[in-house]
Amino acid sequence: AVTLMEVGTDEGVVALGCTEHTSGSVLSDSKVRYNWHVSIDGRQYRIEFTNSKTSGKKRVFVDGRQVHEAKVFRSPNFQYSWPIGQHLLSIVPREEYRQPTGLMGELKDAWNSSVDCSFELRINGMPFRVFEPQRRQRQQQRQQASAKAVASWSASSSMGGDPSNLAPLGSNPHPAGRSSTPA
Repeated sequence: AVTLMEVGTDEGVVALGCTEHTSGSVLSDSKVRYNWHVSIDGRQYRIEFTNSKTSGKKRVFVDGRQVHEAKVFRSPNFQYSWPIGQHLLSIVPREEYRQPTGLMGELKDAWNSSVDCSFELRINGMPFRVFEPQRRQRQQQRQQASAKAVASWSASSSMGGDPSNLAPLGSNPHPAGRSSTPA
């Protein structure tokens, strides 16, 4: 039986930082380690994900404790989700928008995108970066400015704007039959 959980609000989530490191004992850059630091409902967590490109092994750790391991050679096919409190965390392939150059670039990009990719942490379906305090503050400022603009527009349109004075669409708003468009 599948149990559906109700996802919590995003208010208690704060992104504290993230890093990405490459290494490899045989081939350089064959292992990628991602680290995300996040505060969820007042408690800090360290989420770590390792992706070995040579063995296909993917591991997920929460506060140093391994919570998942899988062997997936085609990285774009990997994703893992788990709950923390009322929040759903997921490690998924990152959507990247690169423009390959030339035929060889397109072939290489097609091969790489079917076998390898980068990953990101999502919380409640949203990318980790949207929970960064600076980004959240800018978003709130934009929302406040937008609300002020709407309120200002509403106030000015209700002050003296008589909608009966507006000409219907397709009618000639110019008096005496003059038009601003050539005949």
